[in-house]
Amino acid sequence: MPVKIGPAPIKEFHLARTDDHYGDIKFPTMIQVRKAMIGEEEARGHLFAMVRQEVNEDGDVAYVSTVSTDDVRRKEVYLTLVSCNINWENDEPLFQFETKDGVIKIVMTEQEFEKAWNKLPYDIAYEIIECVEVQNPQWAFV
Repeated sequence: MPVKIGPAPIKEFHLARTDDHYGDIKFPTMIQVRKAMIGEEEARGHLFAMVRQEVNEDGDVAYVSTVSTDDVRRKEVYLTLVSCNINWENDEPLFQFETKDGVIKIVMTEQEFEKAWNKLPYDIAYEIIECVEVQNPQWAFV
């Protein structure tokens, strides 16, 4: 029988440290993260296509990139976050999602996502990054 594929697995995470510091224990802060499929892997890989080789006058070779680890981590979250109940002060959701053809995705441009992401305190963002790495261990930095 041929292989049958379906939507990528999704895992739910409670942001316990976030709730300990900022939240209300009665209303836990939750996110869901999708396992990266080949499309997300390729989109992430495009970040590393911006590396260039430089040779100094001594002949030493260096590889230079304008992509930071923060850029990579933000892209990983953008590609795989499928649910988040963090809201702005006015109770509007921080991130927007939709389900299309059985797949849940962020329906924000990367620029809109980055603008919202940049308003998170570092410790909350880092806890989200940790959850993305648990669901997608191939992306964990060593």
